[in-house]
Amino acid sequence: MKIYCRFIFAWMGFLGLIIVYMLRVNISVAIVAMANSTVFKPKNFTPECPVSKPNNSIKRETGEFLWGEADQTMILSSFYWGYTLVQIPSGILLLFFKPKWIYGLSTLTTSILTFFIPLAANSGVYAMVILRFLMGVCEGPTYPSLYALCGCWVLAAESSIVVTCIMTGGTIGTILGQSLSGLIIEYLGWRWMFYIMAMFGCVWFIGYCLLVFNRPSEHPFISEHEKMMLINSLPHNQPNYKPKRVPLPWKHVFKSRPFFGFLILGATYNFTWYTLINCLPLYIGTVLGFNISENGGISSLPYIALFFFSVSSGIFQDFIKSKKIISNTKLRKIFACFGMTGASIIMFCIIFMGCNIPLTIMLVCLSVAMMGITVSVTGVNLIDIAPAYAGPLLAICNLFNSLCGIIAPYVKGYYTHSGETRNNWANVFITNSSVMFFGAVVFLLFGSSTLQPWAILNCDLEQLVIFSESDSLSSINEDERTDSKSQRNIQ
Repeated sequence: MKIYCRFIFAWMGFLGLIIVYMLRVNISVAIVAMANSTVFKPKNFTPECPVSKPNNSIKRETGEFLWGEADQTMILSSFYWGYTLVQIPSGILLLFFKPKWIYGLSTLTTSILTFFIPLAANSGVYAMVILRFLMGVCEGPTYPSLYALCGCWVLAAESSIVVTCIMTGGTIGTILGQSLSGLIIEYLGWRWMFYIMAMFGCVWFIGYCLLVFNRPSEHPFISEHEKMMLINSLPHNQPNYKPKRVPLPWKHVFKSRPFFGFLILGATYNFTWYTLINCLPLYIGTVLGFNISENGGISSLPYIALFFFSVSSGIFQDFIKSKKIISNTKLRKIFACFGMTGASIIMFCIIFMGCNIPLTIMLVCLSVAMMGITVSVTGVNLIDIAPAYAGPLLAICNLFNSLCGIIAPYVKGYYTHSGETRNNWANVFITNSSVMFFGAVVFLLFGSSTLQPWAILNCDLEQLVIFSESDSLSSINEDERTDSKSQRNIQ
């Protein structure tokens, strides 16, 4: 059976995202075992939700490091300081270096730095903060460089399914990172968890260097048929191709209500995402009282649900879109608002569950699953409204999304500084519920999937097709009655 080189690239890109997310999230489980709970438990503390089996209670007193709530917050958020810092420079970096090496070396250097986490932990909190900051800097260019590689290796006709499959590596990495972390820590200790996951990245890099190339014309083993297909389908793969640089209309961008709606939707989604991805293991370990191996498995359950809901809602959304029974803008708003509002309501209900642990876990999973419905909108809406400027606009949105990764642990720490109690965590859930509801309302008022007039200034049809042959044109056709001016400009 013939294996196409473009699918080998997709597989290696998918595995790379799995690894970088494993390296990103493993600390949220490890810190439960690393920190000594006597630092942040109030005097005479007793668990609010005692579990039925005595061996289920987590023995956090065995943690080696006297890290309080503020210390843990700094460690968890420091990665996103570095990650945020390099979002804009990452795009500039791609102008001077080939994306293959940016993506590969970003993953490799993050893996190498992971080897030094045990040493940094022994050296103190600030050493951990500095190391996690450097990991964020190294991992920052992964998405921009991976998107650049996709532009050379993914056919327009296959872009929806292939790019979606590649990007699910982040969700799968979160699932594996948290579930494997708990198991490895339980049987080998937290140090070996970092060593083993770092080795995954180093082994991946060897295979990546041998199998992935910047362009089809550079690949030594690609068939002539596949190479010509990629070159003819993607004009920027042609040897003499010179991209037409279109200046970003900053004034129109920041006055654009649809862009503002998308920006707020993404930021509010990511605020809750980063709260859960960084802090949920602490809640499961301290409030619900599960041991470290169970903690890792339970922490990964919400993201398994999110994966299936995001994929299935994307397929369902495409099905409705193909029937042309509703405009694209209304379709995007229905899915985004239903997902965020549903997640908000379910998360708010968690505070009334008391010590009903099975029902609490079920509601957490269902709330995150509802967020997955929103993912089917956030992944494509920017291409709907401004395909020619999707790259720089994505960098702006990622900057704000990454800032949420910094803020979210501090907000959680503000509420739980007196202890990881059920009442304190109720405030965390209420805050995140309110944030998601706010995002849904803003997108309902300002969101759109109509191609914006400022996004087609100085831009011809060929450029629009390069960025999104199916999504942008279909959204224009469906919404032509609501935006006739945009349609005339395209023609």
